[in-house]
Amino acid sequence: MTDERLYKIFDGASSMFIKQGYTRTQMNQIAKAAGIAVGSMYNLFESKEAVYGFVIKCIISPGYINSSFSLPITEKDFTGLEEEIHSVLINNSKEFDKHKEEIPAGYNFKNMLSNAFDTIEKYSRGCLIFEKNTDVHEEYVELYRQFRSHFFTSVYEYLKLFEKHGDIRKIEDLKLAARFIIESISWWTMDLPYNAFEVQEEITEEAAKKVVIDALSHAYEITVTI
Repeated sequence: MTDERLYKIFDGASSMFIKQGYTRTQMNQIAKAAGIAVGSMYNLFESKEAVYGFVIKCIISPGYINSSFSLPITEKDFTGLEEEIHSVLINNSKEFDKHKEEIPAGYNFKNMLSNAFDTIEKYSRGCLIFEKNTDVHEEYVELYRQFRSHFFTSVYEYLKLFEKHGDIRKIEDLKLAARFIIESISWWTMDLPYNAFEVQEEITEEAAKKVVIDALSHAYEITVTI
């Protein structure tokens, strides 16, 4: 059975890493957020670095938090984390890219928006942690930068194909449109639930996705006048 304290530590630490940054976050603050004593915190985690590794690992591998742990959890438990992050991001990119050949058969702009939303939302909390802590584990941040760059190129290529096949209207600057789409989805999946001035935790993923697809499809799809 998973120690419930680990869930509370995950939530508290990830929130602090986003809102105030890794450097300014202290172990006693994480313990307080989790509702446990500082001594208990160190019984569970050897260091703040171990907590950081734990948070990122839980995000890229959701089932990890239910593992059986040898306590305290240490930095060494995350020795291969860079390779795992790389593998997850590569697989995510391939999954998103694979539908380009399906456009003539009916894969459309709304399908792409739905998949783009899922691609960003899946690891949104971890992505936001990387964005807010660019000087912490720079090798992780660089992998994320590469993923973002590839994702932008992929969305841009999708838009070119959709425009060619008449699924969206003629767009003056497809690169800016691709950027707008990505940043719009990022705000709804990353900032709104975790980092907005007024965080909206009660908005479900399904509701957010519906709003995003509705707004962006109305912005770019061809309007038929009767």
